[in-house]
Amino acid sequence: MRNQRLAIIFFQPAKLVFSIFSFFFLTHCFPELKKSPQDQLMDIRVMLCIANQISCGSTSFSYPGSPFSLRTKESVSLTPTITIKQDNPNFTIKPDLPKGLSIQATTGEISGIPKEIIPLTDFKVSLSSASGNAETTLQIKIDVPNPCADSTISTGSGTIGDPYIICNPSQLQSIATFHITHINSNYKIIQDLDLSSISNFTPIGDLSTPFTGTIDGQGYTLFNLTMNHPGIQRIGLIGTSTSTVQARNINLVKPNVRGDSYVGVLGGHMQGYFENIHITQGTVYSNISYAGGVLGRISGSTSYIYDSSFEGTVQTPGDFAGGILGENFGGDRIVRSFVKATVSGNNYSGGLTGRSASSTTENCYFIGTVQGADYVGGLTGRSQLSADIVINSYAVAPVTATGTNKSGLVGAATSTQTNAYYNIDVAGQSDNDTRGIPRTTTQLQCPTVSSDGCAGVPMYAAWDDAVWDFGTSTQYPKLKWENSQ
Repeated sequence: MRNQRLAIIFFQPAKLVFSIFSFFFLTHCFPELKKSPQDQLMDIRVMLCIANQISCGSTSFSYPGSPFSLRTKESVSLTPTITIKQDNPNFTIKPDLPKGLSIQATTGEISGIPKEIIPLTDFKVSLSSASGNAETTLQIKIDVPNPCADSTISTGSGTIGDPYIICNPSQLQSIATFHITHINSNYKIIQDLDLSSISNFTPIGDLSTPFTGTIDGQGYTLFNLTMNHPGIQRIGLIGTSTSTVQARNINLVKPNVRGDSYVGVLGGHMQGYFENIHITQGTVYSNISYAGGVLGRISGSTSYIYDSSFEGTVQTPGDFAGGILGENFGGDRIVRSFVKATVSGNNYSGGLTGRSASSTTENCYFIGTVQGADYVGGLTGRSQLSADIVINSYAVAPVTATGTNKSGLVGAATSTQTNAYYNIDVAGQSDNDTRGIPRTTTQLQCPTVSSDGCAGVPMYAAWDDAVWDFGTSTQYPKLKWENSQ
């Protein structure tokens, strides 16, 4: 038997002999390095695989428990079981995981907090390593948490300290009638809601009974808001409001909102204060005019939009189309907000606003495409009246227009833009410093801090590093709050 062992070792490749020698030397001379019998077996199988003594294709792995039923806003950790120890493993997955989840490349662990809902979906995970390659399929379904049982608003008193609690789709919809007899009331959403059970959501507030209260979404998400109201104006989650209204901390995913005029995902014809409103995969269509990704129209010197975003499509065959607003008029402000969208309309079409009059746009950007007839711009279709301000903002967009009032930033302006730029490489428009400062892609991207002079021209020196993340030298600036989304 001793001679047989010597013969086996003698005839093995040199790399196997070295591996076995190293294994026994380390584990016998350094007891603290001893491994469990299972790990020792894995090491021996790896050595045999490297020496071509066994098939390396025997590697396999799986995710015990698949299919997985997950919930939004709940922490996830899915760890694979692997049959053989891997040498420099690399895990990849297709298709991409839902927003909020990621795969750890060296362990295959899938973790995070889901931020979108999906039906039961197959995901193929691939493992490649020096010890072998393998694939497995796991299934994932993501839903919102189970809604509460009460279909009517029954918890809370509507005060700031004790707001009415919203925990299912029916309660949210009931605000449309409830608010009429409970003016100036406060509402708080306490969980993610899937609104697909409501085929055609009725706006909260109309011209005769505008909404007067506040809604705090607390960062929760409303999925699949659907509104289709042909022949009706002022369409959005909130149809019409007074200046006392506040809506904050609301996410909306895959909303589809359609109406005649004054159409937006969050609101139609609005006044008030709006903060932390984030819309992704949104569709807004106005049959006549005033289409905005967030609000169809806003007015009033006490109306504000802060730290908000829209991603999707905004369209109207008529006038006033914008990624945030169809029109803002009369002293209102849009601050620290962005749009990534396709915006199309007739006259007054812009990446953020179709028309802006005596209003302020500050620390904002647009990336997408804009098209229309006349008064068409990458950021604003028309900046009207001398009090209108555009400051520390930029646009990256092909701008297509049949009329003469068009520009990469502001289609027409009677005011001055300060430190506001557009990408001349993609705008398709000639230089026009009076309606935005033209800059190349390299000039817009290369600064990594506000004081970086790599562009060769003054760029972001007046921009606030506390507001902007300038990224790498091949990225456009983004807003710092995006890093926490």
